[in-house]
Parts: sequence; structure tokens; C-alpha cells
Amino acid sequence: MITKIGKLDAVLRIASLHGYEGPFTGFSLCAKCGGLCCLKNSCCCIPEDFDDLSPEGIEAILDTGKYMICAFFEAVIRDEEIFINVIPAISAREVECPDNGILISLTRSKCANLDKNGCMLNEDERPSQGLTLIPVDENGCRCFLTNMCDYWEDYLSVLNEVIKKRTGKTVNEIFLENYEQEVTQIKEALQEAVVECKSVPYQVYKAAQRMDKLFLFRAVFGPEIGEAMKFFIEWVEHDNP
Repeated sequence: MITKIGKLDAVLRIASLHGYEGPFTGFSLCAKCGGLCCLKNSCCCIPEDFDDLSPEGIEAILDTGKYMICAFFEAVIRDEEIFINVIPAISAREVECPDNGILISLTRSKCANLDKNGCMLNEDERPSQGLTLIPVDENGCRCFLTNMCDYWEDYLSVLNEVIKKRTGKTVNEIFLENYEQEVTQIKEALQEAVVECKSVPYQVYKAAQRMDKLFLFRAVFGPEIGEAMKFFIEWVEHDNP
């Protein structure tokens, strides 16, 4: 039972917008499909999920080992130059997250809170995105909680303060240090899929989608490879609607 009134109200409001009674509390259902959603990435929180979002409160949240600060990305084009906005938020922790609880990456990984019995988080702990799931079939669920950046807009300053304290870097510095390496790794994985007919891991495919939307292939490797990657992603999407 969700005891946080603000959280329950938010989940019910989101669900009602889509004709769904919610919240989703059948966590054992996650085990029946193997946690397909949870194997792809963790679900995101909204501010109503927590009682204290001061810097100290956020650090306490990260120290539980159940959550992390992740990031969403958007591309802005000015004077034919591409700028990437890196927007932090809090989500359930993923297995690739460092001990400091900060994972600023275009590539997502399995949720660390999934075990053989389903979600290990109770209703108060589970991110609201996970409470707005609608089971569809053995292939997973649908989620109606989107546009996560909008929810965290008022907390960017405090999230950035915690990131700086824990890493010694800004969220943009972390992204800039990692993104060219990530783009190269994903480019190589996609090329192996073409040349050696290997399957494309879901996380690689989704990261490639994000990079394409951010124009990163084009920015790092030039227009020809950027365009080639765009066609390859469209081809994978055609075979995996």
C-alpha cells in the first residue's frame, strides 16, 4: 500500500489520464515475463516519490543502494552546431551504476532491484514510473509516465550539486568524458551485426536510437557514417517493431 499521499495522488492522476485505474502493484507479474522491462533499464522516479530532496536527502536516497542519479538528453542546434543538454533525474539503480550512485550514460542496463521473484521494492519504494505500468502480454508492459525531464525541472540545481560533490565533476563534464567512447563502442557493435550477422543487444540498439536523435553519430564521425547509422537503426526498427 502506498502511504505517501502525494505519491499516490500523482500515480492515480497519471493513470486516470489514460483510462487506467492503477497503480500497478502486481510486482510478481514481473517474474512471469522475466522482467523484460527491468532487463532493459530501470524505471524513473518523480519528486513525489521522496520526502526529502535536499542535497542531504538525495545523498541518503543514493546510499540505500536502491536508486541512482541518471540523465536524459536532448539535442539543441544553434548556428549549425550541436549542443547536448544533459538533464539529471533520479531512477531505480541499474547494475552498471558505480558505488557513488551516479550513472550519466547513454547506455542503460538491467535494474538492480529485479530478482527471480520480481521487483524487490515495495510500493512506497518503487518509482512511480514502475507504478504506472500496464501489463500487456508475455512481452512486457506499457508505461504511460513519460517526459521525465519535466518532473525534475525544479530540482536540477540540487541534483547537480550532489553530482559535483560525489564525482568532483559537473554532469556535462562526465558526459563529455564518456560520450565519444560510448558512440565508438556502439558503432563497432552495429558494424559487427552487419558484417558477422550477430544480433544487436537491446541496450545497444536503444543507445544507438538515442545517439541518432541527438545527432551524435554525425557529430563524431561525420555525415556519411551518421547517415549510414540512421539507415541501420531504421532497418532494425523495421524488423523489431
